[in-house]
Amino acid sequence: LAESWKGPFWDHASYFGDPSFVDVPTDALLTNERIDRRAAVYRRQVATPAGLYAMPLPDHPAAAPTPPEEHGTSHLSVVDEAGNVAAITTTVNLYFGARYTAAGMVMNDEMDDFASSVGVANAFGLPGGAPNLPGPGHRPVSSMTPTIVFDAEGPVLAIGASGGSRIVTATEQVAWHTLVRGLDPYDALNHPRVHHQGFPNVLRTEETNPQGDQVLTALGARGHPRETARHSAVVQLIRVNRGEGPRLIAVSDPRKGGRPAGE
Repeated sequence: LAESWKGPFWDHASYFGDPSFVDVPTDALLTNERIDRRAAVYRRQVATPAGLYAMPLPDHPAAAPTPPEEHGTSHLSVVDEAGNVAAITTTVNLYFGARYTAAGMVMNDEMDDFASSVGVANAFGLPGGAPNLPGPGHRPVSSMTPTIVFDAEGPVLAIGASGGSRIVTATEQVAWHTLVRGLDPYDALNHPRVHHQGFPNVLRTEETNPQGDQVLTALGARGHPRETARHSAVVQLIRVNRGEGPRLIAVSDPRKGGRPAGE
């Protein structure tokens, strides 16, 4: 999983911006040929330098961001008695203004999600590219990932998270543990997580990691530069169950105070 995140975060920094104002080359980024080239870079037993996943698009030039120096969001998942599903993520970004309103709007510092200048990192260490520079009416690029997963019969999972750039990787890991590995949703939330965002080229692991030193040692042996992080994203999910047991299984991440509610 850590290897699979390096390339998309490079694309995030180089090409993403408000599609109402900039040409985000979505189709070119997702061609099978480009995906195959990235897959060919991957080495199962050895960590690959993040820069090798870059693969800029010749027909869509974007100034590749320079790596930065090292150095309040809420998600709500809802399913009602009729089976309607919603996944909603809201944010004021960091702490500024969170206790004050003006003209009916909560004050915020969401401008940090824009690139202040090309190559300069935001509060979460993500460098900005030219497509994400601020401008009148522009929407900033965000890591918010409210997600509803469907199968042939309908929705099976409503999930999302708070936690800046860690939202993407945490949401993917918990969904993967739930839907692919078949873990109980509570166990999926409690499972230790890792995070890699390409910039810096460091694999972050949770400070409390019940997997123990064995897994972390194995990651180090594969060449992943590692550091521990005190915080992870906070994931909220509802699993729609069509088998035996409760129809809905709602779980709130124990990493943050909160609990599911419903009737």
